[in-house]
Amino acid sequence: MAPTIRPVATWAEYPGVCGLILPHTPGQSAATSMGQQGFCFSTVSACSIKDPRPDKSLAALGLTPEENDRYIRISFGPSNQAEEITAFAKALNEDYS
Repeated sequence: MAPTIRPVATWAEYPGVCGLILPHTPGQSAATSMGQQGFCFSTVSACSIKDPRPDKSLAALGLTPEENDRYIRISFGPSNQAEEITAFAKALNEDYS
């Protein structure tokens, strides 16, 4: 079975933030490439934004250093439209699944 993009905390209750682990690509590489397509997301947890590496919040969730490197955090707000989310998911899956 091929690796897939997987959620970090499936038990999380806040729908506005989604943490994912890419199967092969470092999060920063994906952020750079996807940023050129107009998509923006973070490669650290919100708790670690000022002191990003190593990300203690992700380590506390049990992520390995390798998974931490492939982590991305997507935040959604009231101005996001369903079409934007669909386009982002399509691009992410085409390039990084």
